[in-house]
Amino acid sequence: MAEKHTASSSSSTKQETPSSHAASSLEEKQKNIIHLFDHIAKRYDFLNRILSLRQDIRWRKKLLSWIPDSPCNHTQQDTSNPNKTLADVATGTGDVVLAARKKLTHYSHYYAIDLSEGMLNLARNKAQRQPHNTPITFILADGCSLPLPDTSADCLTISFGLRNIQRRKLAIKEFSRVLKPQGILLILEFFPVKKGILSSLFRLYFYRILPAIAGLFSQKSAYRYLPESVSHFISEDALKTECASFGLSFEAEHRFTLGSCSLLRFKKT
Repeated sequence: MAEKHTASSSSSTKQETPSSHAASSLEEKQKNIIHLFDHIAKRYDFLNRILSLRQDIRWRKKLLSWIPDSPCNHTQQDTSNPNKTLADVATGTGDVVLAARKKLTHYSHYYAIDLSEGMLNLARNKAQRQPHNTPITFILADGCSLPLPDTSADCLTISFGLRNIQRRKLAIKEFSRVLKPQGILLILEFFPVKKGILSSLFRLYFYRILPAIAGLFSQKSAYRYLPESVSHFISEDALKTECASFGLSFEAEHRFTLGSCSLLRFKKT
């Protein structure tokens, strides 16, 4: 946003500083991303299954297997008093949080957070079709400003959403704030593919074929954004360094599909 600066003379002029200009640019990019996901929301699940050849189901299943599901009190053996909290950021249409609620036994609080109202509406509709004793709280919010108390979540998940957060470091700081000590952060994300023959084939599919197929069913520009956002994203090692700077210690990594997709686990120290 423009800030007022007083010149050496008595007159005042409006001038945008480099930092405010950058912030304005990031805000505009974030608004465009929100609009994009609102627009493609109704076709999102269908296209994900087709374009990933249903591999996205396998990727999320692996993430679910990494969510800790032991009692908070390790002497407690029964599941009659679940009391853990899961926050799913960039929840999209709710695949992860709904599957987690169905699978986990020691969680009583689930938060599904997204910036796209279109995505959240679909997630809510899915939840209504899957009756369960444990409710899910759906929240329209930014990953950089989570409306959750400090040290309140036992596990925080984010699947294919970190690339879409323009202030990534601020979001990671928020993840650390919200997690309890020893809490787990799980990041499932696409990363730039390293060079090689197989990676060349993957790039051909990812950058050429995928947007073309998607364009038959949905907004083609939205699926051009996907490979573009991946190519500009940081590496796994760089992400590990950023997380470490906010007290999130790297624990494990599982790579899928020629290393184009990775699941990373961090623990708050």
